[in-house]
Amino acid sequence: YMHQQMLARYDTERRIAGLGQTAPFEAPYSQQIAEGYGAPRYVTRPAGTTLRDVQVRPGVVVGQGDLKARHDKVDEALDAGRLDVPSMDLGPLNENQLGAAIEPSDLHLDADSDLDLAVAAGYQNLHGLGHVLTSQTADPQQGDRWWGVMRYVETAIRDPFFYRWHRHIDDQCARFQQDLTPTKFEEHAARVSFRGDGSADVLLA
Repeated sequence: YMHQQMLARYDTERRIAGLGQTAPFEAPYSQQIAEGYGAPRYVTRPAGTTLRDVQVRPGVVVGQGDLKARHDKVDEALDAGRLDVPSMDLGPLNENQLGAAIEPSDLHLDADSDLDLAVAAGYQNLHGLGHVLTSQTADPQQGDRWWGVMRYVETAIRDPFFYRWHRHIDDQCARFQQDLTPTKFEEHAARVSFRGDGSADVLLA
């Protein structure tokens, strides 16, 4: 929800500036990232680079194939309307389960154990992996700089690619929302009034 609101604000500002809506960064993940970005003390990503394999810890390398596998697994859950967890029936897919499948999570699938989603079924932080790979698309070591701004919560939003990646992630959430029962907005009506003095009020939906 938070990232949807960030994108809504960003797209509103783009519209005001005469720009189009943010385009998602979609598969194939081997495509070039048109937007470049650099900042002092961070790894610079030149325009036109591609995601590459990154060693996240000794003996563990992740890359484009891992992004695709994680994205496809969530897509399969959306198609089936439930998560694929061996020997467990979690019932229909809900927003908490979907969030735990896309983000790092300690969602316990069994009240009697600490079995979490990633361990049980291989759903592993698709969202965060995109940030990590983007932050190291260029030379992973530029002097004393090791990561691009996408690596850090405090700075990720500075990179224009941040919004394209989040459009991609939020498109999966939108697929889930489209299958929900329509919301009766009258039950959640906000107390909002518009001026009646003839001055213009603007509402962007």
